Amino acid sequence: MKQLLFAFIIFLISVSCLAEEDKKKDDREPYGWVISPGAVYVYQDDDNYMLGAEISMFNAVHSFNTFDIFFYGAYFDVIFDSDNKAVKYSIGPELGITPFGIDGGLVILNSEDKTEFGYSARVFFTLPPVGCCHGFGPPFILYYRYNSLSEFNDNHEFGVLWKLPIPLKSIN
Repeated sequence: MKQLLFAFIIFLISVSCLAEEDKKKDDREPYGWVISPGAVYVYQDDDNYMLGAEISMFNAVHSFNTFDIFFYGAYFDVIFDSDNKAVKYSIGPELGITPFGIDGGLVILNSEDKTEFGYSARVFFTLPPVGCCHGFGPPFILYYRYNSLSEFNDNHEFGVLWKLPIPLKSIN
């Protein structure tokens, strides 16, 4: 099952990269606001694999050159933990300069017997740093997240995001 999921993720990445239009860097327009839904595959430090979904909205602007893009915005994700029969929610701000970014905020773990509140911090790396999907960033993201839910319930996640950035009309 894990191999099938991995193959499906690679297939989605390949399809999205093939669909990209070939643009010259001088033709690029300012990016503006982007909404980006996606799927999450997570490995947690207790040998637990989880699936989820994320949506983010951010403003992407040129940074130092046409390949570096500064972005800031907010994210919300939901991760389903079938082993522990729990759902983890996280919401907060995000920012970065491609291919690197950070985010963090409130995390809520809701299980059958209790609800815990805490905080999370995540660093992520976008692969490849220049390239596909609407000309401003690939949909394939690797990340590490630290979650602190209670004094004895800290955990570490290593995850993969597949995202589909959808440019919105600029509000400027």
